[in-house]
Amino acid sequence: MRSTKNRLPCHAAGPGNRRMVKKMEVTRDEVFQVVRGQLEVLNASLGYEFLREVTYNTPIYTSEESIASVELVGFAVELEEAINERFESDITLTDTEALANENNPYESVERLVEFVIVRLLA
Repeated sequence: MRSTKNRLPCHAAGPGNRRMVKKMEVTRDEVFQVVRGQLEVLNASLGYEFLREVTYNTPIYTSEESIASVELVGFAVELEEAINERFESDITLTDTEALANENNPYESVERLVEFVIVRLLA
């Protein structure tokens, strides 16, 4: 049985992007696991050193170390699908606000996890 400690309520989306009354809970660690899994899949074909061991501090798309922009878009699409499947939601992570956000949610794993949680709770 999973612990409910640090769980946040999440409203799952249903058919036609309509919000349902159904509630689920999401933890920061659960979102991290999905993000890490998708980065590991991406890195299996790319072999980036900085993605070898994914933590909350791992950079994704920064000025120092980052994946290429075309890889970022592919990663964002795959992550969006994985998040929506895992949390039975219908959020988007590839809209203009997400990809052109001044506070780049794709800068690090930690920022991305927080961004996903905000979207799930909206």
